[in-house]
Amino acid sequence: MKPSCSDNQDLWRTDSFEDSVAAALITCFETRIKKNKGAGPNTLNLERMNLIRGIGPYVPSKDRFIIAPSSTNAGDWEFDINNDPLPTVGCVGFTKTVQVPSDEYGGFFQTAYVRQANTLPKTWHRRSGGQLYEIIIAASENHFVEGDRSFFCVTKEGKVVACEQRFDVAGRYKTSQYLTTPEKELKGREAMASIALQFIADSRYCWTIEARESNCLARLGSMPEQIKSLLYARSIPLTATGRKRPILHLVAAHQRRLKNGIDIDITGFLRGIQTVEIEGTCFTVKPARVLLPELSANSKTKYAMSGE
Repeated sequence: MKPSCSDNQDLWRTDSFEDSVAAALITCFETRIKKNKGAGPNTLNLERMNLIRGIGPYVPSKDRFIIAPSSTNAGDWEFDINNDPLPTVGCVGFTKTVQVPSDEYGGFFQTAYVRQANTLPKTWHRRSGGQLYEIIIAASENHFVEGDRSFFCVTKEGKVVACEQRFDVAGRYKTSQYLTTPEKELKGREAMASIALQFIADSRYCWTIEARESNCLARLGSMPEQIKSLLYARSIPLTATGRKRPILHLVAAHQRRLKNGIDIDITGFLRGIQTVEIEGTCFTVKPARVLLPELSANSKTKYAMSGE
């Protein structure tokens, strides 16, 4: 499964990518959580939203591929256990209409935060063995963010299996009956969990541009062409939108630079972790984690301090 653009198209040049970046920031840092009277213990709350805000959404770059069961999303969702280590924690952002199968939430953007877990709360039950995870979903509507937390397992064969909830129902003759999570809902959770884990695991091969302003943090998967545009962005004036959200200035600068055929030598810049400041927003360029052994001692220290 992949975003709906051709293999050789630069996703940064599409309007949808700029929309994705804006949506990531709005979802995580500028939208209130939906008020829900009588909300259950699994509903998205401020504590869970702060976990997403603390790590910041990772928006994958270009045409990063993941494994889906079929074009119709039927079948088992999996994780490539043979080639990728299981992530411990991570957060990824998706454009709802392009990369994520239909589920119980609407809206234009979703973030999925996953972390390994050791135990399940009361009413939750495993449907398989394997590594247990908690997943927190935050979905954007126009005026609020809503979502929930659930749990899933990744088996030793790599199959992603959602955990279910069971509630006792007292029968007329005091026989024990259960209400369980509907199959369609379980499949939707497995799809989201698999997609999130795969993009998070794949991110170790990608350079990232981390944008941080005050308490706002987002990480954009990038390639050398986008890093050239970061340096170019420093040299051009900001629009009103760019002043409000400098990260969008970066995306616009990339589109403008390529349109005008401007090239920039970044050989000296790509020697480790580098930071560029634009209108108070710090953009930090980080090499792919698989390149960590090749970095200087100073850059390795910066990487360790960044918490990745």
